[in-house]
Amino acid sequence: DIFACTDDAKWYKNVDETGWMQLQSILIKGAIKVANLLETHGASVVTHCSDGWDRTPQIACLVELILDEHSRTLVGFLALINKEWCRFGHMFQKRSSHGCKANNEASPIFHQFLDAVWQLFNQLPTEFEFNEDLLLFLVESCYSCRFGNFLFNTEKEYMANKSNLVCIWSYILLNSSTFINPLFHPSNDPLFAASGRLRDLEMWRGCYGRSRQGQKHQSKMNDKIKSLKIQNDMFQTYLKTSSSSSSL
Repeated sequence: DIFACTDDAKWYKNVDETGWMQLQSILIKGAIKVANLLETHGASVVTHCSDGWDRTPQIACLVELILDEHSRTLVGFLALINKEWCRFGHMFQKRSSHGCKANNEASPIFHQFLDAVWQLFNQLPTEFEFNEDLLLFLVESCYSCRFGNFLFNTEKEYMANKSNLVCIWSYILLNSSTFINPLFHPSNDPLFAASGRLRDLEMWRGCYGRSRQGQKHQSKMNDKIKSLKIQNDMFQTYLKTSSSSSSL
């Protein structure tokens, strides 16, 4: 746990030695490159890793987030994950070591994707209808075994056990107000302003340092932003009503 390190002088050294940020940089740069080829050059692109269920959904989903404004809505993002990860057969059980000891097939692939999404959200927060709480909830759900969607290696396995499981998509939609970004104000343009350069990426403190005091402060800030958004909406409604009354 690099956040547990008490030697502040070694903070950046410890982060660098994990290699995590370098991997995130490569992943996001790759997605931006593919998005540019599709949108700017009109090229056809085939994405494929050695097996097809790790880097492939990572890149494909990030590209769709960059190019498609619907994928950046709450409903669109859930549909995207369901399509590219669950239905295409990402091996959640093997990658998260559900029900077995970790082995050489365990790897935080889905977690890494959610971190990359957070990097885009952190750079361009008004472009996403969902908030950081959704991404954190998805990270937790990937490991908690609370929902059936992230328990199996194939859709066939999931469908065979579906009747006994809780669906994460239904839960999120029933509690959608918890996961809505109050700053959402989309441009509906591709996110080519996003950057994969290391200097533009940050350690996801909300995920990796959640027990720290700073997260409590961030939570209070989020509540304050939501409150201000509600007050602003009420004020805008009042102005419209006043304007209509004056015109009469």
